[in-house]
Amino acid sequence: MAANIPRVLALPPPQQNQPRAMNFNMSMKEDVQNPNMVAGTLLVNSVDAKVFINSGATRSFISEEFIHKLYCQIQRLDETLIIKLVNDDQIVVDRVCPRCDIEIAEHYFSDDLIPFKLGEFDVILGIDWLAGNKAQINCANKKVNLRIEESTTVIFKGEKQKQRFLTMMQTKRFLRKGCKIYLAFVLDMEKKV
Repeated sequence: MAANIPRVLALPPPQQNQPRAMNFNMSMKEDVQNPNMVAGTLLVNSVDAKVFINSGATRSFISEEFIHKLYCQIQRLDETLIIKLVNDDQIVVDRVCPRCDIEIAEHYFSDDLIPFKLGEFDVILGIDWLAGNKAQINCANKKVNLRIEESTTVIFKGEKQKQRFLTMMQTKRFLRKGCKIYLAFVLDMEKKV
C-alpha cells in the first residue's frame, strides 16, 4: 500500500461520549491484487461505483467527489463522528447520504453512506452494511454472500487482477506527473478472424 494514503489504526476510547468510526483507504489496484480484500464495481443509486467491502470499517462511506454523480440528498447526522487516521489526524464528519441503493445481482441493499475522502474508491461498505445484510466474506475467492431470505443468498464476486496493464486513472496520474507515455497497438497477424 502507498505510504501517503491515510489509514486508521486503533481508535482510543471515546472521550465525552463522542461517537467514533474507523476507516482506511487503499487504491483499487492494490485491493484487486490483494488476495485478502474484496472490491469491484457495483451500481450505487444506478451509477457505476468502485466499491471496497471492508469489514474493518465500522461505518460505510462515500467519496466526496462521487456524491455529485448520485444526486442524493445530504443530511446532517444526529451526532457527529470522529474518524482517526493513521497519522493521528482526526476528522469530524457530520453529514450522511441516507438510503443509498447498492445493487447486486438485481437485488437492492440500502445503506446510509458518510461522505469522506476515499482515494480511488467511490464507496466503502463497512461492518454496519455487512452485519445489516447478514454478510459472509470469503476473501480467498473474493466473494461476499448476502442472505436476503431464509433460503436466498445473493453473491457479489469481487474483481481479480488478470492483466498487467495501466488503468485510465493510473495513466492520467502519470501524465499529470509529466511522464512520457507510448501507445502501442498490437495485432496478431497469425490469428484468423
